Amino acid sequence: MGQLDIQATASARRRWRYIKDVLTTWSITAGGISVLLAILLIFFYLLYEILPLFQGASVDKLARFQLPESEHNLILAIEEQNTLGFRLSNSGLAEFFSLSSGDVVKKRELVSPQTPITSFALDSEQSGIFALGLESGKVVVAKHDYRPAYQDEQRRIEPRIDYPFGETALTIAPGKIDQLAIRDSADALVIVALSHGQLLGRRWRKQEDFLSDEIRLTEEPVILPVLDMPVGRLYIGPGQHWLYALSDAGEYRLVDLRTQKIADRGRLFQHAALVDAKLLLGGISLLAASDEGELGQWFVSRDTRSPSGYRLQHVRSFSTTAAPVSALVTEHRRKGFAVVDQNGVLELFHSTANRRLLGEDLTLGPVAGMAISPRADRLLIETAQGDYRVYAVDNKHPEISWSALWQKVWYESYPEADYVWQSSAANSDFEPKYSFVPLAFGTVKAAFYAMLIAAPLAVCGAIYTAFFMAPSLRRRTKPLVELMEALPTVILGFLAGLWLAPFAELHLPAIFSLLILLPVAVLVFAWLWEKMPAGFQQSLPEGHHPLWLLPVIIVLGYGCIQMSAPLERLLFDGDMRT
Repeated sequence: MGQLDIQATASARRRWRYIKDVLTTWSITAGGISVLLAILLIFFYLLYEILPLFQGASVDKLARFQLPESEHNLILAIEEQNTLGFRLSNSGLAEFFSLSSGDVVKKRELVSPQTPITSFALDSEQSGIFALGLESGKVVVAKHDYRPAYQDEQRRIEPRIDYPFGETALTIAPGKIDQLAIRDSADALVIVALSHGQLLGRRWRKQEDFLSDEIRLTEEPVILPVLDMPVGRLYIGPGQHWLYALSDAGEYRLVDLRTQKIADRGRLFQHAALVDAKLLLGGISLLAASDEGELGQWFVSRDTRSPSGYRLQHVRSFSTTAAPVSALVTEHRRKGFAVVDQNGVLELFHSTANRRLLGEDLTLGPVAGMAISPRADRLLIETAQGDYRVYAVDNKHPEISWSALWQKVWYESYPEADYVWQSSAANSDFEPKYSFVPLAFGTVKAAFYAMLIAAPLAVCGAIYTAFFMAPSLRRRTKPLVELMEALPTVILGFLAGLWLAPFAELHLPAIFSLLILLPVAVLVFAWLWEKMPAGFQQSLPEGHHPLWLLPVIIVLGYGCIQMSAPLERLLFDGDMRT
C-alpha cells in the first residue's frame, strides 16, 4: 500500500510538473509574441506619424465673388483670421472686404483721385507697410492693419489704415517717380526711387522721444551710383544693406547702400526676360520668374574673386510648368511661396527643401493678382475677368524632403552648400535646417570611439574574470557585471548627459590626466608588487590581486580631480576648452 502511495504521489508530481512546463512554455511564448507585437505597433505608429511629413499640399475652393471694378490692384492681402481681405487699386482706393461673401466692409482713399500714382512698393508681407510714388515726386507711406474689437459681446476684426510716419507725404524726387523701394527697420526708414532714369535715395533715422515715446525722423540723403541699364524693379534687403535693381530684360545690379557702389552685375536668366520677382521671407533671398517658365532663387554671398567681395549667387532652380508665371506670392512665416502660371496652374513650393508640393490646374487662365494669408492656409486669387476666388490650403509640413534630410543644402548667408542641423531659432525669418547627416555621422563617430575604448577593455576584463580571477571573487563580480548589462542604455545615456558630461566638462584636465596616468600607475604598482617580499605577496589569496588596485585607482582619481584646476591655470591659461 505504501508503494502504491509513493507511485501515485510521483505520478501526480510529474503531471503537475508537466502542467507547469506547458504553462511556462505558453506564457513565455505569449510574452515573446507580445513584445514583438508591441515593437511592430510602435513601428507602425511612428510610420503613421512620419508619413504626413512627406505628403504634398492640397487646395479646396471656398468662395467666389466679385468686387466693384477697379482698373488695377497694386496689392492684395488677407488678414490673419481669414475673415477679411484687402486690396489697393492704382487710383489710391483701399478696400477691406469679407472673404466669404465679398461684401465691402470699409474703404478709404489714400490719395486724391486727381493725383496719379506712378509707382508702388511693399516693405514686406509681414509688416503690411507700403509706399505710393506720386507724379509730384512725393511718397505716401501707409500700412494696412487689423485690430480685434467687441460689439454686442461678439468679437470682430476692425480694419484700419495707419500712417506710421505721418499722413504728410515724403519728398523724394523733383519729378515723377517711376520705380520705388522701401525698407523699414527699428532704426531707420529707407526709400529709394527712380526718377527720370536716376536713382534717388533718402534715409530717415528714428529717434524716440524720452517723455512722449513719439518717433522723430531725421532725414539724410543716400548717395547712389548711376546705373547703366533701364530699371524695371527695385528691392531693398534686410538691414538696409543691399539694393536690388532689376531690368525687364533680366539684368540685375547689386548696389551696396553702405559703400554706395555697385557690388555685382549680371543676368538672372541667360536668355529669358523677367516677368515677376519677390523677396522671400526675411528679405535675404530673391525669387525671380522668366517669360520662359524659369523660376529661381538668388541671394548675396561672399566671393573673394569679386572686387567688392560679394556677388548675387544663383542658389537653386525650381521645376515648374513651361508656361510663364502670372502671379507670385511668398509666405509670411515660412520659406515657401506660390505661383500661378498663365494657364491657371497653381504650384506651391518650399525654397529650402527645393520641394514642389502642389501642381493643380484651377482652370482660371491668366490671373491678375494673388495673396496668401499669414498662416499660409488661405489663397485669394483675382482672375483676369475680375472674379475673386478663395481657396483653403492644406500644407502643414513643406520644409521636409529627402534632399533636405540627406543632401547638401545651400542655406541663406552660408558661403556654400553644407550639411547642417538647426531645427529652431529665436527669429521668425529662420530657415530650418533638418539635415540628418550630422546626426547620423555623430552617432556613428560616437559609437566608433566608444567601441574603440570599450571593446579591448571588455575583452580583457572577460578573459581575466574567466581564467585568472579567484572563484570566490568571480561569484561576487559576475552578478554585478550582469546587473550593469541589464541597465537600459537610455538610462545610462540620461545619467551620462545629466551628470557625467557636465562633470567631464568641468574637469577636463583631470580626465586627460587619468587617461595618461592610470596605465602608468597600474604598471608601476605591478612592478612594485613584484618587488614585495614573497611572504607579503602570499598573504593575499591567489586571484584577489585586483583588490589591491582599487585603492590605487581611487587615490589617483581623487588626486587628478584635485589637481584639475591648478593644471588648467598653469598649462591652459584657465580655459582648456578654448
